[in-house]
Amino acid sequence: MKVFQSVFIMVFCCVNLLAQQNIRVSYAFLHKRDVTEKNFQTDMDMKLDFNGKESYFYSEGRFLRDSLSVLAFDMFGNTKDQVAYNEAARHRGTTDFWHVNYSVGEYEIGFNEVGHVFIGEGGKLELPQWTLVEMDSSKTFGGYEVKMAEADYLGRHWTAWYTEEIPVNAGPWLLWGCPGLIVYAIDSESIFNFYILNLEQYDVPRWPDGMKAYTRNSEVRKLSVKELEKVKTRARRDVEYRNELWGLGGSVAQVRRRDGSIDPGNKYLKFQPLISESYWK
Repeated sequence: MKVFQSVFIMVFCCVNLLAQQNIRVSYAFLHKRDVTEKNFQTDMDMKLDFNGKESYFYSEGRFLRDSLSVLAFDMFGNTKDQVAYNEAARHRGTTDFWHVNYSVGEYEIGFNEVGHVFIGEGGKLELPQWTLVEMDSSKTFGGYEVKMAEADYLGRHWTAWYTEEIPVNAGPWLLWGCPGLIVYAIDSESIFNFYILNLEQYDVPRWPDGMKAYTRNSEVRKLSVKELEKVKTRARRDVEYRNELWGLGGSVAQVRRRDGSIDPGNKYLKFQPLISESYWK
């Protein structure tokens, strides 16, 4: 194994090479709620939009849902377009998004649930110290010839396969810095898994209008990235905290079993954040 040499030079050469091209890469995102789970939950419509200076990673289904909701509802939440409403209901997807600004070395993340939008700002973009893993033979993935690299990054150990056929230093989520597009990545605990589906070019960026739809009629709270990660992790594990956070009130219902004992209800859920909690300690 060997560490990439002159990695900063390679990274920014890649950025400049395609600075005038906008690419949209479709990924599948497989994730588990806990390391003990056998099966992955899957988001099959994640999109990476990259323009040479910035990237956005988001759910296509959620983007379409938010955009159609602008047409479906008026400013008071009343349905004004039944066709748009019916179409919006068909689309699902994670409300999480990740925005990387390579030119200033920062990122922001966000999530939206029940009319509340949380945005974490000012994250300092670290450069993963990728180590090239020598392979005995050539390997392809998604129709591209790939090379393998490993790095400890944001509290997890990642293995990535990248292709120099697409000289872009970006990748899914916050993964980046290889001398080619990352087409497949998995963490060492096999909790998270990304793989490429297809690639296309686009003319008009989605994000400005997408963010307007994303935050429409919502309460927007801006935090640091660290605080947002704490809020999101707790909200997705603690049902009562989530309800309190969203202003829903109430508590988790209790059920009396046949033997007379009380089932306390599903108050706590499993959830693993992409950025490991150990990273913030």
